[in-house]
This record gives sequence, structure tokens and C-alpha cells, in this order.
Amino acid sequence: MGPHSRFGLAAFAALVLAGSATPAVAGGVPTAVAEAGLLTGHVRDGSGHGWPVRAKVSMSGSVTYSDPSTGAFRLDVPAGTVGEVSVDPVYPGYETSTTPVTVAADGTAVDLEVTAETETCRAPGYRLDGMTEGFDTPATTEGWQVVDHAGTGNIWRFDDPGGRGNLTGGSGGFAIADHDAGSAQAFDSSLISPKTDLSGVAEPELQFSSDLRDLGSGTASASVSVDGGQTWTAVWSKSGGERGPITHVVPLPAAADQPDVKVRFNFTGGIYWFAVDDVFVGKRGCLPVEGGLVAGTASDQNTGAVVAGVRARVDGAVMASPSSDPGFYWGFLPTGEHTVAVDSAEYVAEEIPVRVSPDEVATADVSLAAGRLEVAGAGIDATVPWGETGTQQITVTNTGTAPATVGVRERDRGFALLQPDGTTEPPERLDDDWAPAAPAPQNQAWSRLPSLPMGITENIAGDHDGDLYSFGGASADRKAITDGWVLRDRAGAWQPTAPMPEGRLAAAGGFVDGTMVMVGGWVDNRQHLASQVLRYSPKADSWSTGAASPQALAGSGSAIMDGVVYTVGGCTTVCGNNSVLAYDVAADEFRRLADYPVKVSWPSCGAVDGRIVCAGGADTDDYYGVNGATWIYDPATDTWTEGAHFPGESWGATTWTSGGRLVAAGGMYAGFPTRDAWAYDPGQDRWSQLPWLNTLLYRGGSACGVRVGGASAGYTGKQDVFVLSGYDGCDPGTTDVGWVSSAPEAGTTLQPGESVTMTLTADPAGAGQPGDLAAQLGLVEDTPYPVSPLAVTMRVPAPKDWGFLQGTVTAKACDGTPAPLAGATVQVDGVSSGWTLTTTADGRYRRWIDKDEKQLQLVVGHDGYEIETRLLKAPKSPVDVATEDFSLTRTGC
Repeated sequence: MGPHSRFGLAAFAALVLAGSATPAVAGGVPTAVAEAGLLTGHVRDGSGHGWPVRAKVSMSGSVTYSDPSTGAFRLDVPAGTVGEVSVDPVYPGYETSTTPVTVAADGTAVDLEVTAETETCRAPGYRLDGMTEGFDTPATTEGWQVVDHAGTGNIWRFDDPGGRGNLTGGSGGFAIADHDAGSAQAFDSSLISPKTDLSGVAEPELQFSSDLRDLGSGTASASVSVDGGQTWTAVWSKSGGERGPITHVVPLPAAADQPDVKVRFNFTGGIYWFAVDDVFVGKRGCLPVEGGLVAGTASDQNTGAVVAGVRARVDGAVMASPSSDPGFYWGFLPTGEHTVAVDSAEYVAEEIPVRVSPDEVATADVSLAAGRLEVAGAGIDATVPWGETGTQQITVTNTGTAPATVGVRERDRGFALLQPDGTTEPPERLDDDWAPAAPAPQNQAWSRLPSLPMGITENIAGDHDGDLYSFGGASADRKAITDGWVLRDRAGAWQPTAPMPEGRLAAAGGFVDGTMVMVGGWVDNRQHLASQVLRYSPKADSWSTGAASPQALAGSGSAIMDGVVYTVGGCTTVCGNNSVLAYDVAADEFRRLADYPVKVSWPSCGAVDGRIVCAGGADTDDYYGVNGATWIYDPATDTWTEGAHFPGESWGATTWTSGGRLVAAGGMYAGFPTRDAWAYDPGQDRWSQLPWLNTLLYRGGSACGVRVGGASAGYTGKQDVFVLSGYDGCDPGTTDVGWVSSAPEAGTTLQPGESVTMTLTADPAGAGQPGDLAAQLGLVEDTPYPVSPLAVTMRVPAPKDWGFLQGTVTAKACDGTPAPLAGATVQVDGVSSGWTLTTTADGRYRRWIDKDEKQLQLVVGHDGYEIETRLLKAPKSPVDVATEDFSLTRTGC
């Protein structure tokens, strides 16, 4: 049902306020008082309860929210403005309204009412005067009965066996008697409703939406019973077809004031089908339920700002906290005493006792405490000779209102090897003006793992305790499978796990605290969406179910952070959505977050440094429109900000996070699979290119540095499993930087007002080679406020008794043609130490060598080529450069 404009009673007054800005109150009901230069008033319920209503109030570009406890609002509108004041209630189920207003020179006051819509009666504190059913699950709805009169197995179904789609005019699931999708035998089946009590309802009706396709040989009918189904009276019948969408309203005078009413739909004979949806029995209208509202706003005790992403529960039940109104929460409760518990990530939870009175709003505002850290001091920027160390001290103070725990997280920012001439060769980076690389042979950085037992796509994968898992996905016939497999220690053969309760395609999720969590996805050959969370325990090798998602989606991007599974965008009946949901695994509950800035499906998402990063994805249902934007979500503010453009512009890529970067490998670009792989560093807001993929695959499972299955085209899944060395560890953005350390290392808890002094140390010995090194030290803390990382840079000169070894390895084909050989192994052994080097893309290797190694043995090899060995003296000083080039001959020539 679409929204429509409706306004109720509006009282206009033009009273000059004298000495007070508080609206006058008479008999507990606020009366609007005008103020000069303002549009003021109140928003209240107009359907029976009469309580104040939280709503967005706007006029002529000015916007505000009414107070949830009083309904009062104030709008700055220039005097003389003629227009309409719009009211959009925060609470669901209320009609929006517009009311004509002229703002007087001395201000205008207007009291506004909003009414509960009667189609579904979803407004808090109201119920329908009758029974309604939308058939939104693929199984028989509780209380409904399906009867097979012919005994042929041709019956009413709720899973759309013929793939018709909902043609009734309703949305989501529906009920259908589909002869064409069943056997050729007779069709005579009834769908019978549960009992409905219509006592006191004088003029009941049967309302339903339908789609009847028939050639005249079948009959669709509706009947009513007032004795619990013992006898039936026909109230509607149709033969010969009546295509939807169409809505029927059928009077039921025989059911007036009856306590045991049932309705029945029947389809007999027929060639095609009879589908129904949105069934209602009763009289349209909303009846008030005894009780009142509880409403509150959570604010930050340190800053006074509202707390985005707040979670509130009352007596254990989750209260609503709309993302469009940060910090606000509300709920309808029966009269009496209740306890409201409010928390948000990294804040201290609070409980508030409230007393709910009939038709009133109980206020449950709360101020949440949190730790807050301030850092005095800087990082390290120094030249440190070999054998010495560089140090720096910083002081961290908790200026917040709750304890805070702080530690240090290291992140490598690169190494540039010192050259004999004193310059450094920077690490490979992609220029901002990037261009796709030329085609290259299979890259040595991607290597195979054991293949899956069968080809699959749209599966979900994950790592747990060193084991690799894959669940669900689509088989060659595009149907969802229930199979799961595990690859122990990423070696050997895949072993089956306990089967899933149902097959799923394109679900989101991953491992959270040792449990595989699967959110959303398609079931039944893409005919329906799964709303129930599935959980798998590797320890018990068993499945269980979790909460139902408020919005079932498939093909969503997903990220896991702090025990929460985040899903971004996805597909319903069409692909492209901007919904963002957070599933708290421990609490087994969902909440909505700020919408993604664009509609998208199959984006690449991951958690990096306490934020969610998403890039790419398809932005049209035909998958040819691709979103190249990068967006970063901050849970502390419930906001998205745009990052650097994603050069890959792909959807359906293999995605994970490693070393503080989001990796997106493969996927579909411009309608074709791509080999490109990219990594995004939020700290530098920069994308860099990774080694090309071995095969063209998209829509496969993603684990830690691993791509599991996927399709090369269409829906034909592959068995391929590949791992990218150097990026095969999922983490929260931490790496062990060997040359930098901090003390104390472990987390230190600071009470409000306390400080700790930390010592940072840079040690060249941990670097292993002279050159320029960079790292970041981030504070690992449990506060809701960002703390900027500290930069650590160190230049290490070459010791006076070290020399430089370098060379190039080329591959010699059978015809003698040379070419640089990437990925060749150069084993260097001295008298006391040894090193294994790997040649770069242009075949080079380089290393500084201590002269005390004296004599060096070099062994150079590569798969498919003959090995070469060479002896030489170790270089003795920074100006002593030993150059040893090798030319390997392919075996078999």
C-alpha cells in the first residue's frame, strides 16, 4: 500500500508568548502557543490513544523533529510564508500528513494529528479488527490447512513451484494452486484459514488479491463458515480466468458478530493456476490496545551528542531504534512497571526503570559513559645506525567517564632497500593515473589448493583454526545444495560436514567466535529468500538457527567486526539495494544502520581498523552497471564517507581483509570476468594492484587469502581453489613489524583521569637489511572515538663492512631466446648465515651481505629449468658491489 496525504484536526491560534517559551498545558493536553517568527505546535495520535508522536516536521525547507514526550515542535519559518507543513511520523504504521499553513508576522501555532493507516494496522498500540495473512513463508502458514480432495497430490503451495512470481498485486510470498506445475491428474484442493473471532463486528468483509489463469475448465471459489468449518457458504466464484493484479472485497453478512469464522479458497479442475495473497477477514479499522509508549534518546556523557547505533531492550525484548533518527529508541508496552536497558558499542550499558500509563509516553532518556583517550607525543622519524635503537615516549590519558583499555597495534607500511649509491628503490606502487596491465602468464603468487569435490558457485567459505570450509552454493543445475566440506590444515582432501538444514545461494557471513554464521541467501532455485540465520558449530559438527532478518536479501556484501555480521546491499526479486543490516551474533538480533549511499549488489566489503569498507558491486539488475565507488562506514557516527575510486570496478569478487587492507580479486567487469586483483589501504586512501589471478572466476566463496569455487561464465561452478601468498591471513588490520616495538605491549586499563607512558622503540636488527622503513602504530582501545595512529619511519644506513649482492635471472628458451624469469629461487649461503631470495617481475634479486660471510654459494632454480650453482667471495664494503647474473635453460631442450 502506498502512502497518501491525510490531515486531521488542526487548531490555529496567533497568541503572543509573554515571558515563557513553554507551551501552556490545560488538563494534561498541550495547547499550541505562537511565537514571533516561528511555526510551533504539537503532533499527537488521532486514532484513539491520543499520545504525543515523534515525527519529522518540515515546511519550506526547514526541518525538525517533534519531542517524543510532548509532541512539541518549533520551526524557523519566515513570517508571511504560505505553504504546507508536512508530518512524517517516526513510528511505523501512521499516515503522513500535509496541512496548509500561513505563518503570521507574529508567529503561528498549529496542533496536528496523525492517524494509523488501516490497511495493515502496524501503528504501535493498535490491532486489526479481524485476521490478515500474507503467506510470506515457503511452508504452510501456521493455523492454515491444505486439503487434497482428489487425493492426487496436486495441492495449494506456498513456494511457487512453477516459478510464476507474485502476479496478484501483493508482494513477497503468496499461495497458489498450480495445476500446470503439478501432475496431469485431477486438481481439487482447498486452502482453509484458522478461526477468526468476529464478535462485535457488524459488517465483516473478505478481502484478497488474486491472479486466476484458466481456459474455462476450472473453477476458483471462496466460501465462509461460521461453525468452525462444519458447513460452508459460497461467497465468490470465478471460471474462465481473471488475471491479476486484482483485489476483491466480498461482504460476509453471515459472519457478523460470529465467534468462530473460517474462510476457504478452492480450485477445481483447470489448466493453469489460481493464486491468492493479502487475505483479510473482518472490518478494516484499527482498534486501540491498552498500554502506552516508552521513548528515549541516548546521549554521550562526554560530548553531549546523541549516540548513533544505540540498542535498547525492555524486559528482554528489543526496542525500535530507527537509523533515520540516531540515538532515539521507542516501544509500545502494556501498562505497569518496566526496565529499559540501553547500550551501544564501546559504551557502558545503563538500565532505567519506567512506569507505563495508558495512552501516555514514558520518557527513558539516558546518558552513556565511555572512555576517551588523548595522546601526547609523536611517533619516530630518525636515522638509526645498525646496532643502535631509536626511542620515543608518548603519554596516553583517559579523559572520559568510564574505564578504557589501551594497547598498541603494529602495521607495516613498507620497506625500500638501500642501493649502493645511497638512494632507495621505493616499493612498487600504482600511480593515481593507472592503466590496466598487459596480459601476463599465470602468476606465481597464486597457487592451487586441493580442488572441491564438485563444481559450485555462490557458496560461502571461511577459515577456522587453520581449516578451510565451504558451505552451500549452486550446483550445475543452479539449485541450492546443502553440502558442506572442510579442508583440514588446507591440505589433503576435502571432507564432508553435517549437511545444512536447507540449501542456500549467495548468503553473507563467515566465522564469528568459532561459529559459521550464514545470513540471507536464496533458497528453492532462487525462488525465495531466506530470512532465518543459520549457524554451524565445527566442534559439534551441527547446525542451528538464529533470528530472522528484518529484510531477506541475497548477494549482499558482508563484513565481520566485534562479533557483528554486517550486510550491505543485495538482491530481492531484483538486484540493487541500499539496506545495511548488523547482526549481533551473541545477542542474536538484527538492527538497521544508515543506508548505503547507492543501491548495489555483490559489493566487496570487509572490516579494517574498526570501520567497514565496501567497493564496487553491480548497481543495475542486469549486472552491466558497475559501481566504482569506495565507501567507508564509521560505526561510531553511523555514517558513510567516500574513499578513492575503485579501479577494478568489479562485482562478485573474492573478498577478504589482510594487513589492514581490503582485497578484491577477480569478479565481473563490464560484463566479462576479470583477472585483476586490488588492495585498498584506508589509511592512505589508495588502491594498489596485486598479482593477476590464475583463472577467470566470480561469485565464489571467500576465505583468508583463498578463493573457493566460483563460475567462469553463467552459473557453471568450478572446483578450483587458489591461495594468494602473502595475503593469506584475515586479520583486524594487525601485523607483526619486527623492527618496531612498544612497552607495555599488553592492554592497560585506565580509569577516568589516569595516564600511562608508553615507550616506542625502532631497532634496525629487526629489519634485516639497510634501507627506509615505515610503520604505523595504532592504539588498540575500547572507546567509541577514533585515535589517530602514530607514524614510525626509520632510515638504516649500510654498515661499513657490508657489501651489496645483486643480479638478474633470465630464462633461456629451447631456441635460445632469453627473457627475465620472475619467481626464480636464489639460495644464498655464507659461512654462518643463509637466505632464500625470489626474483622480481623483471628477474632481479638483491641483498646486503656482511663481509664476515666470506665465501658465498649461490644456487638458482625454477620449476621447469635446470639448476645453476656458483661460488664467489662476499663483497666487503658499501661500495663493493658483486653482480652475478644467471641464465637458466629450460629442461628437455
